[in-house]
Amino acid sequence: MIRRVMLGFLVVTAFALSASPGGEARGAMAAEDPWAAAHIDGLPPDIRRNLSKHARRCGGPKALHYFSRYLSPRGSRHQFVSLHFEEFSCRDRAAICTSEDCLHQVYVSTGAGYRLVFEARVKELELKIIDGTPAIEISCAWPAGMECARVLRWNGSAFVRR
Repeated sequence: MIRRVMLGFLVVTAFALSASPGGEARGAMAAEDPWAAAHIDGLPPDIRRNLSKHARRCGGPKALHYFSRYLSPRGSRHQFVSLHFEEFSCRDRAAICTSEDCLHQVYVSTGAGYRLVFEARVKELELKIIDGTPAIEISCAWPAGMECARVLRWNGSAFVRR
């Protein structure tokens, strides 16, 4: 019985130390700020340059891990990068988002860099492959909560409806 009481005391003490700000015990994983400039610094230079106008309005550029998402279709010479501004830190949130949608951009590699091929304020955007073709699926919110969705497919130079 005394062993159980002692074990319980040790467990409670260890938990209290790890939970208190000045405690000596620490978890195995280091705390990481999810809003990091590194999530932007790792983007290709052309995309970072294009982001500079938003960084000026928003403050120091910081983003969450999934701000940028990549699609490299098998057998294609192109790589696509989508940017999701709901994951971008901004003092002037209205510059990039409303309560119903946020700015989204898609870039394509050109061999000499990246160029912007799609930009819109939508609820969500997903890069995907449909029938072997790169595509973007767009979700939006219409007034009164009505949902809309559409798919645009890559035609070699732009995303278009088919």
